[in-house]
Amino acid sequence: MTILSSTSSLADVVKDCIVPAVVQVESSGNHNAVGPDGDSFGLMQLQLATAQDFGYRGNEIGLLNPIKNIHYGTLYVRYLLKRYQGKVYVALDAYNRGMLNVENHPYRGDWELHRYVGKIIQHLRIICPDWESQYVEQR
Repeated sequence: MTILSSTSSLADVVKDCIVPAVVQVESSGNHNAVGPDGDSFGLMQLQLATAQDFGYRGNEIGLLNPIKNIHYGTLYVRYLLKRYQGKVYVALDAYNRGMLNVENHPYRGDWELHRYVGKIIQHLRIICPDWESQYVEQR
């Protein structure tokens, strides 16, 4: 199991590794991206309600602003990592499928084969090749 170690800087791994990987998978870096259902926006494909949970007070169009999108998306990723005790892949699964889905129907397979998390893992290894050795504790 990949778990962020207590000695790692959560802010660093999120900012330097996880967020860029999420951006690549979610929007391929297109800050004007709108999800296929029309309910997720920008670089990190945030839903309005999720951003509002973290203090966002604008509309959907405002989520296309890259600075705002990264700010609120990063808050959400950090929240998920704390909620799931640093379990990176579980947090990423929750980012994609939602917390209730993850908690009611946890993924039990090989994370590298998981459709969404597997893509994130690939990008993490490109963006931060040493991320696992620097930031995580294997359990």
